[in-house]
Amino acid sequence: MSEKAKEFNLAFQADEWCYRLGCAVRNVSAVHMAMECGHFGEGDLLPALYAAADYLDNLHKEFRGMLDSYFAQAQEEAKRKEGAQCPHTS
Repeated sequence: MSEKAKEFNLAFQADEWCYRLGCAVRNVSAVHMAMECGHFGEGDLLPALYAAADYLDNLHKEFRGMLDSYFAQAQEEAKRKEGAQCPHTS
């Protein structure tokens, strides 16, 4: 895969993750508004709050995995380039 394609793929993943993070923030805001209004009991809101926290945790894990993968690939490529520049002698 070319460098441009890798950069585009990373940007696309980051854009998707950003959109999903925005959705999660709106979800938490909606739960907060419902709590402030007082129209719902605590038991009604706990499942929504748990779902928001779970969704954010999953997003965090996905983003961490995406970054770890990117950095591992960059490190491998740097090692390959370094090996190509330094000829081995026997």
